Parts: sequence; structure tokens; C-alpha cells
Amino acid sequence: MKTLLESIVKSLVDNKDDIKVVEINLKDSILYQLHVSDDDLGKLIGKKGKTILAIRTIISAASLKAGIARSVIEIIED
Repeated sequence: MKTLLESIVKSLVDNKDDIKVVEINLKDSILYQLHVSDDDLGKLIGKKGKTILAIRTIISAASLKAGIARSVIEIIED
């Protein structure tokens, strides 16, 4: 899932070298901390949050298929 998330985000932003994804395994879910530059934050979120919502939907569907009950994406500004 981490590589899938990285590839999706890299296709959307300008500063590809500033992307960092930290995967944290919790008891019943996985937390992805997504670090992006301030310049790319608006592109990642999109109008009214539609872009990040679509990314979360894709990651959730892929996680369910892989047998992971829940996945959470947290965006952290650098």
C-alpha cells in the first residue's frame, strides 16, 4: 500500500523529492503519515477535498482486498 500511495501522490505534485510516507502499524489498522511540501498541499487536497478523498478511497479499497481492516491517511505539512 505504501508504494501505491507514493506513486499516486508523485503523479500529482511538483516536488516529488519532498514526498515521504511513514507507515505505522496499529492494532487493527494502518496509519500512513504523508509528508509533502507546503507548495503541493493544495494540489494534494484538491477543490473541496475531492482529490484526497479519492486517494483515501483507493487506498481503503486496496487495503480491504489485502485483508487490512482499516487504513488512515494523515497529511503532514513540511
